[in-house]
Amino acid sequence: GTASIDQNGSVTLDVSCKAGDLNWGVLQTPFMDENAKTTSYNHQLTVNSNTLTYTASTMLDIYGKEFDHTDGNTLTRQ
Repeated sequence: GTASIDQNGSVTLDVSCKAGDLNWGVLQTPFMDENAKTTSYNHQLTVNSNTLTYTASTMLDIYGKEFDHTDGNTLTRQ
């Protein structure tokens, strides 16, 4: 992945992996690999003084059908 800091001091981390990639692949059990495998994963995390924001996208192949599961949220320190 990569890390960066913007002009406001926010730190962003980006990570990703793909099934079959020899350097940063997805590891899964034999059952998952045959029936409901993760084909790729992307995650971004941004932290600044009072918030943490994340987004994630997981591509799944479940019994021959592709699905994109996404998630995201912002947490605020009080």
